[in-house]
Amino acid sequence: MLGAIHAACIGAHADEKKLAVVFAITAALQIAWGAVALVRSGRGVVFAGVLVNGGAVVGWAWAKTVGVSFIPGLDDEGTQVTHSGMG
Repeated sequence: MLGAIHAACIGAHADEKKLAVVFAITAALQIAWGAVALVRSGRGVVFAGVLVNGGAVVGWAWAKTVGVSFIPGLDDEGTQVTHSGMG
């Protein structure tokens, strides 16, 4: 589900190319992991899910607390990026 939300946000952030790419990569990784998790189980799948989704949470926290200087649109801490595209 999170992958679909990130995919839906790509267009809303198209004015910041690097940010749109981050959303696209995050969406692709989350959707791919979800597809694998539907057909396989085990510690490797769980570990991959923790890496992919944990990485998304860490990235979000990083952007909200100190900002991500090398990604325009996330370079100001506390920038409100919403899934509706309305700041």
